[in-house]
Amino acid sequence: MPSDSHKFRPFTAPIVLACLLSVGACEQRADVREVTLSNLVEGSEHFIGRPVRTQGVVRSFPRPLHYWIEDDALNRVGLTPATLVEGLEGAQVQVTGIYRFQQGQGRLIEVAQMEVLPAP
Repeated sequence: MPSDSHKFRPFTAPIVLACLLSVGACEQRADVREVTLSNLVEGSEHFIGRPVRTQGVVRSFPRPLHYWIEDDALNRVGLTPATLVEGLEGAQVQVTGIYRFQQGQGRLIEVAQMEVLPAP
């Protein structure tokens, strides 16, 4: 009788997928670039689609409701999703996420992690 050891076992696929996803997540965390808002404003093309970490003060505008962070020089980058930022207006935050830029829509970070920093 032939051995079944060479056959694909369905339960191994999720294990292999989980291993690959964890390696990818670790690699992505290692590739996060620490940048200032000024870096993002002046050199947008270098960061598009890449994970970045930056900080600033949360601001908002009601119509349409949107949020951004800014520094003292008024360099601004939008934040999405809004549900992660609601209620943080005026707080200094550190944001980690994927940076996006589109003409006509501006600079945006798709937030993966946000930390409220202590007041100075």
